[in-house]
Amino acid sequence: MISEWVPFLNVVDKLSFLAIILGLVIGYSSFTRRRTIWIGIEYGLVLIPMLLLATIERTDSLYWDLRGLLIRLFDSFSFFAQNQPVYDTVFFVTLSSLGFWIIGLHAGYQFARHRNFLSIVIPSGLVMLIVQIYDPFVPLRAWGLAFYIFMTLVLLGRLNFLNNKTNWKVKHVFLTSDAGWDMSRGALTFAAIAVFIAWALPGVITNIKPMTRAWNDFIHPVTERLSDAVSALDSPYGVSSSGNFYNSALS
Repeated sequence: MISEWVPFLNVVDKLSFLAIILGLVIGYSSFTRRRTIWIGIEYGLVLIPMLLLATIERTDSLYWDLRGLLIRLFDSFSFFAQNQPVYDTVFFVTLSSLGFWIIGLHAGYQFARHRNFLSIVIPSGLVMLIVQIYDPFVPLRAWGLAFYIFMTLVLLGRLNFLNNKTNWKVKHVFLTSDAGWDMSRGALTFAAIAVFIAWALPGVITNIKPMTRAWNDFIHPVTERLSDAVSALDSPYGVSSSGNFYNSALS
């Protein structure tokens, strides 16, 4: 929502929050993995269309509102399938909603049931990084990504402590009452130092020509295909000197 690429991106925020809550609930439940997948699909089929209704002009009939929304989405998907630009902003909001719904469910479920650190932080972290790459025009927002990385490192330290605590209890290792606080404080200190160093270093990677060429060769076919899906995006910062904020250059 903070990027203001299209109207009604706050729908994605609400769906992300609901997805994480649902993921935590089904993660702590005794449902099988297959059952949890179906629960996520069923709730998504209900909640996503209901929240997407905020993106259209409402009438007094829920049936006609849903019908109009589905017709717009069907037309947009048809254009996209035919490799044509899609200028309906609801299409981008829908794709974002589906993506963040899956990411939120997966993160909540993995945290509650498996405590799988990489599965929790990598998908959402990659999305935040992509948004920051294509919307770097307000430098202060980069600290949102820094805060996320800081919290993930703190989470890593906490999960590591909890896992070790279980093993220590099995092995009858004695722990003082201050052990948990000392380790948590160490994790906070390490996370703060690591994030500070990462933000203080210059962008060396972008200056390494072979790596830049390899990245461009890899990403070009993908961006060519997906560019039609983001034709409705509009920069909230006016027109840049190059005429296009969302061009194909990483810099």
